[in-house]
Formats: sequence, C-alpha cells, structure tokens
Amino acid sequence: MEPDNTALLRMFDYIVALLYGTVAAVFAGFTVPDGWPMIPAMLLGMILGMAIVFPMLLLFSTMFGGLQLVMLGMITGMTIGMGAGMADGKTLSSLAVYGAL
Repeated sequence: MEPDNTALLRMFDYIVALLYGTVAAVFAGFTVPDGWPMIPAMLLGMILGMAIVFPMLLLFSTMFGGLQLVMLGMITGMTIGMGAGMADGKTLSSLAVYGAL
C-alpha cells in the first residue's frame, strides 16, 4: 500500500499560491508607476503578474506537476497583478499582504 500524500499536496498548493500572490503583487506594484490611468495600469499589472509565474514554475515544477502550477499561477498572478498595478500608496508590506490574501 502506497502512502497517502494528498495532505502534502494540498499544503503545497496553499503555500505556493501565497508565494505566487505575494511575488506577483510586489513585482507588479513596484513596476507600474503611480500616475498611470486605471486601464493601462491594470493591463500592465496583469501581464507582469502572469510573467512572474514562469521563473517560479521552473523552480517548483521539479517537485510537483507543471500543469497544476501553471493553472494556479496564471489565475493568481493575473488577478493579483491587476489589483496591485492599480493600487495607490504602494509599500512593500501592503503589497505583500494584498498578494497573500
């Protein structure tokens, strides 16, 4: 009988989702300038949030499946990047908390 690793996989999903969100929010938040209009800031934040997934995919795909990480990372990076790109008053702690939530 093989050991059951579902709890480990679920825990890994939550931890990686927190990490994806935090890194995407910080990267998109500090890259998009504050004075930009909402739509271009949202689009650039979305692109940057999805682009940060690929280096993290290379880091984590050796341990777990790549498809699972891409689906999780693209949705998280896109939504967090849009919000972080449009945010005002960007500090490292506020972006990290926003990305983790």
